[in-house]
Amino acid sequence: MQNLIQFKNVETDSLSSEPFVSIGYPVYNGESYIQKSIEALLNQSYKNFELIISDNASTDGTQALCISYASMDSRIRYIRQSENIGAAKNLNFVLHEAKGRYFMWNAADDIRTTNCLQYYLDNIGTANAFYSSYAQYSFSLDKIIRVFNPPLLLGSSESRCQDVSAYFNKTCPSMIYGLFKTQLIKKIKFENVDWSDVLLVTKYIVLFGYKTTIASPTVYLGFAQQAYRIKPFNGRFLNPLTLLLKTFPIVVFKGGYFGWFYYAKRMVSIISLSLKFNLFKR
Repeated sequence: MQNLIQFKNVETDSLSSEPFVSIGYPVYNGESYIQKSIEALLNQSYKNFELIISDNASTDGTQALCISYASMDSRIRYIRQSENIGAAKNLNFVLHEAKGRYFMWNAADDIRTTNCLQYYLDNIGTANAFYSSYAQYSFSLDKIIRVFNPPLLLGSSESRCQDVSAYFNKTCPSMIYGLFKTQLIKKIKFENVDWSDVLLVTKYIVLFGYKTTIASPTVYLGFAQQAYRIKPFNGRFLNPLTLLLKTFPIVVFKGGYFGWFYYAKRMVSIISLSLKFNLFKR
C-alpha cells in the first residue's frame, strides 16, 4: 500500500504535457546526497522529461527535501511509500509509473552531467538501449575516484551472440542506469534476487539489444562512503544461485563458444565473491 503525495506547479506546465523521457528515482534515507543528485537532473540541457521520485518510507529528511523540489518544478512527481517495500519493488514501481517513450533509472546518490540526457538521446539511434562510460564519485572526498568503460556492445539483432559474450567478459551491472525504450524495459521485471542488475541487463541484451560506447563520463555513480559495500537483498548473505540458473540457458543458446568461456569465468568470480562475503562479512 502506498501513500501517493504528488505536487505540481501549474505555472511551469507549459513545458510539455507529455514527457519524452521518464527518469525513475527510487530513494531511501538519501538526505545527505539527494540535493546534488536532483539538481543535476533538473539542470539537464534536455528539458522534456518527468522525474518520478519514490521515497521508500525514509526516516531522515528526504521527504522534506523532495517536497521542496516538487513544489518548485512540475516535472517532479513525488510519491512516498507508506512502508518500505524493498529496493527491487521500488525500482519496479518507478518504472511502472513512467509515461515517456524512453526510461532511465537514476540512483539517489548518482550525479549526471548537464549534457547526459541529451547525449544519450543523440546516440541511442535505432538501438533499444544506450549507455556510455561512467565514473565513481566519492561524497566523503568530494572527488572522482575512477573512470570506468562498459563492454562495447553493438546493440543490433545480428550482434546478440557477440554482445552476450562481450558482456560476460566485462560484466557491468551499472548498465541498469542507461537509457531504455520504456515499452521494452517494462517487459523485464527487476527481480528481488542478488545480482539482479546483471540478470536484468543480460535479459535485455538478448531480447532487445543494448548499445554502448566509450567516451568522457556523463554519469558519476556516487558512494556515500569511499568503499562500496555489497548489499544482499535478504540483508544476510549473498546468493548467486538464481543468477546462475536464469542466465545459463541464455548463454547456452546465445553465447557461442567465447560466450560460454567468459560466462564460466564470470560465474566462478561471482560465486567466489559471494562465498567470501558470506564467510567474512562484517
